[in-house]
Amino acid sequence: MREMSYTQERLATEADVSEQQVKNLLHPHWGRRTQKDAIQKIAKVLQLEPTDIVDPNDWYPPVQTRESTDSLVVKPSREHLSTLPNQNLPPQDYKFIGREKELCDLMRYLSEDHAAPIITVDGIGGVGKTALVVEAAYRCLEYREYGNARSDSSTLSKITCEIPLFDAIIFTSAKENQLLPDRILDKLNPQRTLQEIRRTISITLDDPSIMHENEVERIRKRLRQQKVLLIIDNLETIENKNRVLSFLYELPKTVKSVITTREQIGVCFVPIRLDSLSKRESKQLIQQQADDKGISLTNEDKNNLIKASGGIPIVIIYTMGRLAMSNSITTVLADLKSNHNDVAHFCFKQSVDDLKRQHEHAYRLLMSIAIFHKSPDRDAVVEVAGLSTEPMISINKGLEKMQQISLIRLYKGRYIMLPLTREYALAELRKNQEFKKEALNRWLEWYKKFAKKHHEPEKKPERFVAGYNRLHEEWENILAVLRWCKDEERYEDVKELWSYLNNYANLRGHWQDRRFWLGWIIKASTLRGEHKTTLGAKSRKGRTLLLMGKPNDLENAEKLLLEAWELRQYGDFDDLDYLTNHLAGLYLRLEKPEEAHKWLNREQKILNDTNLTNEKRIAHQIYIDRERSEVLFEQGRYSQAQALCNQVIQESEKIQNQRQKNYSQKILADIAIAEGEFNKAENLLVIGFDEVKAAKDKRRTAYYLASFANLEKAKCNFDKAREYANKAHNYFIELGMIRDAKKVKSLLNSISCK
Repeated sequence: MREMSYTQERLATEADVSEQQVKNLLHPHWGRRTQKDAIQKIAKVLQLEPTDIVDPNDWYPPVQTRESTDSLVVKPSREHLSTLPNQNLPPQDYKFIGREKELCDLMRYLSEDHAAPIITVDGIGGVGKTALVVEAAYRCLEYREYGNARSDSSTLSKITCEIPLFDAIIFTSAKENQLLPDRILDKLNPQRTLQEIRRTISITLDDPSIMHENEVERIRKRLRQQKVLLIIDNLETIENKNRVLSFLYELPKTVKSVITTREQIGVCFVPIRLDSLSKRESKQLIQQQADDKGISLTNEDKNNLIKASGGIPIVIIYTMGRLAMSNSITTVLADLKSNHNDVAHFCFKQSVDDLKRQHEHAYRLLMSIAIFHKSPDRDAVVEVAGLSTEPMISINKGLEKMQQISLIRLYKGRYIMLPLTREYALAELRKNQEFKKEALNRWLEWYKKFAKKHHEPEKKPERFVAGYNRLHEEWENILAVLRWCKDEERYEDVKELWSYLNNYANLRGHWQDRRFWLGWIIKASTLRGEHKTTLGAKSRKGRTLLLMGKPNDLENAEKLLLEAWELRQYGDFDDLDYLTNHLAGLYLRLEKPEEAHKWLNREQKILNDTNLTNEKRIAHQIYIDRERSEVLFEQGRYSQAQALCNQVIQESEKIQNQRQKNYSQKILADIAIAEGEFNKAENLLVIGFDEVKAAKDKRRTAYYLASFANLEKAKCNFDKAREYANKAHNYFIELGMIRDAKKVKSLLNSISCK
């Protein structure tokens, strides 16, 4: 294009296409996905064939096609789209209806040609703010994947809008509590925070470094690398809104942020305000729901419902759910026209009352689902409802009835309840205090058994992989149980439940949770004079702090571990073995290797003086020897470290302790790197890395990545070294392991000089 003296602006003008389309054509990734007519026009101006620009075999079909003047057909690709990387859009329950003008307005504001970095979509609760934004996001995602930059989305005013291109689309929602159309329900759970928004960004972009609390500039730098659509849903339920707004306002220009909110938040942002659906749109929504639920309505019935509902989508949807229960249209319309001003009361009272009268099991299941912080699976709901001994046909009937009237929805094996529905169900729970007490106790016992089951396997892969994956899936629910126990002062239950979670929280990087709950147990056990529990909790919290490695963390770790040592008379062998081993680890990190050896000697004496089975003695001996080999390695005493590692590997194989074998193989790899045996080092690292990835052990993964970086640097493969070092650094930052992050940062700096 430079040889023919065409600028992007001139080429766009002569080809009668937008400058954005020219930019997209030149984009190394999206050029092949520009629509055919634009490519043909550009090719004609350049006196080329279209295939000289883009291979026609790589062209994608249009995302949207017109079926009639009253309907917009979207190709059935969105279920597939929801599995793509660099996006986390929620699934759409139904085809989007109406809002054509607002949709095109939003597309226009999202384009590069519009300067506004932040767009707000506001309106009363239930009016469809989220639905509009998610529809726009899916169309952007379809354009990213299939091409076709124009959306003929208006069937009334024939507005044609151009779809912007985004490399990543991030959706975060604060709908812990659903808003009513006329007021806000009392809050039950903690609201979303900036930290949770950052976590969502981190997960969606697969960039753990974003989670470090002091790395706001890292977020900006990361987002500056690509075009990002960031959706903040339900701003009004976010904690410290001004902080979130400041965060959004300071993001780079490559980011477009869309906020949905009940409140108008000033003139600094471009607003799109939603009102009720038009009569035509309301009719479409009613027909959609009628088809879904198998309901037949006359035109007169539809018109009466539109009038009574005021065109608010959520009222229409829930009203159609009432009709699905075989209520007459006359009854439903009479309720709508009554003096009740609480829409949640209107939407749910009759339905829930019917459940109480006709489906007792369904009523119990409804209240039980509401107890869970995160959507539960079937077994958990049935257990908490106290129905595990009841006939399955009765339980299934109750669950199906609730789905039929839109009280719950089954998605990927979990029962989803709208926040508005949940609030109403919790109000019902409060009316039934005896059931509430029993259900909460069953809820607690369910998660105690669940956690114990997935914690117990000692030497099998199912503990660290399958078992811990299940704990990961339920982590939010488990934390909710712990918080409830704390608030109810159920110390013994917290202590028992945490005993099953402590190791999982360590391996999977939930270190802030680990610090909090171990700290709470320390205080509670100290007040009760339970010295053995205090010793164990201080030892484990001290270990977490020494791994995190900030100077004040190491200082606090030393304080806690030495305080635990003062309580040694109350501990058993396992307590003292754990404590002395991690005191050695502490002094290794404090660069006091001789002090570390002293604590390992104490650990060895404790082992020698204890009567154990041969297998258990071997397990604890390799625990000591592996830690000592690490100290020797740091001292540069490679031959002694190597001999101990080989001994640990040999003994580990006897008792099938893959974890300690893996640790020792990594140390041997580090020794091989130091001694220039690169092939040996690489073989050891590759074998060990597969195991830590399977276990999803974030800490060991980070250490392996750091060793790979050192290996590639030693081999003068500096690009690969940088890649590994950056990944290791991100993991260390995510875990809060500042000491190790600094070491990797120094490695990165040394590589940058090459």
